[in-house]
Amino acid sequence: MQPVIMLLMSGIFMFAVIGGISLLAHYYTLNGIKSKTVGDGQHGTARFATREEIRDTYEQIPYEPELWRTPTNGTGHYPRKCGAAWEALCSGGYG
Repeated sequence: MQPVIMLLMSGIFMFAVIGGISLLAHYYTLNGIKSKTVGDGQHGTARFATREEIRDTYEQIPYEPELWRTPTNGTGHYPRKCGAAWEALCSGGYG
């Protein structure tokens, strides 16, 4: 095939692809999504937790890093109450 004809065929193909994409973009838009006000569907009231609620929810673990770093039977002395961050250390699943 001659180079000029190949160039024209490529140009027509690219024009058809871009035209098809633009036609699809016209029909499939995001304009049909219902706009909602902020907080639509929110239940309850938003407020901060009181000190009493925080005390009831969380266990206070004293911060004693020097004690934790002292070796006891090859491991450190870790708090007995374990949270997510201490779970691997307390169960021996570290290392």
